Amino acid sequence: MVLVGWALGKVYGFFPNGSVGGIEREDYDLQPVDRADGKMSAYVEEIYLNAGLAVADDRYISRVHSIDVSALSADLSSGADLIDLSIEATHRLHSLENCMPVWYMPKQIHSWLHRQANKQRDGGIEIENIAGTPVVFLQGIPCRALDAMTLTETSLNT
Repeated sequence: MVLVGWALGKVYGFFPNGSVGGIEREDYDLQPVDRADGKMSAYVEEIYLNAGLAVADDRYISRVHSIDVSALSADLSSGADLIDLSIEATHRLHSLENCMPVWYMPKQIHSWLHRQANKQRDGGIEIENIAGTPVVFLQGIPCRALDAMTLTETSLNT
């Protein structure tokens, strides 16, 4: 789980000057494509993304690490208390003012966090409908479940 306080001069994204948001697209129209059962036509395009992440002030990033997902339980009888750990991480952030904090976590952690909050009934989880999509908030901070984040990290002893 990673908490990022997004703000210019703290943690922010950037892209090269002269590009449209760092995204370029090439359209190849209909192309023959090989498949196991023969050929077919498909619309083909390539998308290039040139973007960067700047961490100007590392006090605006906080991480919860070394979570043993196999030991997690909804009733907190074993494993980590994700809500308590996230509250601790929130207080490690330099400030919640003048930034837009967002939680990023693997989908499995997102699911366990939601289940633990459901068992506690006042765990600080809210679900709001934003533009037709349910968004989970933890202590008022939006949570993003990511496929790209993995659970296979080396344990840190700090």
